[in-house]
Parts: sequence; C-alpha cells; structure tokens
Amino acid sequence: MSKSKHTARTLTLRAPIANEEERGLFQRRLALTAFVVFVLAFGFWIITLVTTLFLKGPEHAGHLFTHRPNQIQLATTLTAALIWLAIRRGKPSAHRLATLDLLVSVGLCIGWGLMLTQNIPKVQRPEMIALLACSYTLVCRAALIPSAPARTAAIGVASLGPLVPMTWMIYRGYDTGDPMGLSPAIYTAIWGLLG
Repeated sequence: MSKSKHTARTLTLRAPIANEEERGLFQRRLALTAFVVFVLAFGFWIITLVTTLFLKGPEHAGHLFTHRPNQIQLATTLTAALIWLAIRRGKPSAHRLATLDLLVSVGLCIGWGLMLTQNIPKVQRPEMIALLACSYTLVCRAALIPSAPARTAAIGVASLGPLVPMTWMIYRGYDTGDPMGLSPAIYTAIWGLLG
C-alpha cells in the first residue's frame, strides 16, 4: 500500500465498510460495544446497590431508584441494552451502521452527561463522574469497532463536547476554590481533548 493511500485511510471519516463481510463485522462489533457498555454500567449500579445494602441498610437503597441522577444512569444503561438488542437484528446498510455508530456514542455520552445536571453535590465533582462514564464508553468503542483514527477522534469530540457546556452551566456562579481560578469546564475540555 502506498503512503498516500495509508494516509487517506487514516484521515477518513467514513466507516470502513466496503463489502458484506465488513458490514457484518461492523454490525456485530457495534452491538458488542453497546452490550459491554451495558454490562459495565449495570455492573457498577449493582455493585453500588449491594454496597449500599451492606454498609447503609435497605432504607438507603431506595435512593438508587428515586434520586434523579440514578434514574438517568439506569435509563442510559438500559438504553445501551436496547441498542445491543436492536442492532443485532436485520441487515442494516453500511450508511445506517455508520450513522448508528455516531448516534450511539454521542447519545450514550449525552445520557451520562445529563446525570451531572441533576442534584449531585458539586463537591463530588459530577462532571468527573460523567467524564469517566463517557471515557469508558468511548474506550469500548475504540477497542471494538473498526474505525480510522480520524473517525474515532471525531466521534470522541462529538461525544465529549456536550460535557463542556453542561459543566459550565452547573458551576456558573459557584466558587470552586480552585487556586488557579479555572472553571471546571476548562478541566472537562482538557480531559475531553485528551480522551
């Protein structure tokens, strides 16, 4: 392969689907990504539930069902499971799979980001909770879905980008005590760029 062809493939934003075999692989990997995100997120929630029951007692477990951020986490988690189930069926076109790849990553990350806009105390740094969940989602995607580096980076920016204004919104007018005087939105943007 010539150097210019390799560079063009590296910089492409297209999903690497040229034939039926690649389409099938992409579909399976996209479904697997949603499944792994579901297992990680639901596993985290189950461990939190068991830990709460063990350390605090059953009277505190209801919080995991009634507190708005937990409801958003469960909804996003269940969305990943539904995506896994839906993508496995049929034979979506290459264009539809490429679009779903983008929508799944961005959609799940917006779901994780919505957790931070709810009543999580700022001292718990809710933007870092959302950033961690988004990072895990994007790492799963990068590890499992065939994609050119430019496409992976573009989907990462599109997925993490909404966290910056969400973070700015929840911290505006709040003194974080940061010795450098930087807004948490700046740190979110930096981590987003590095992710």
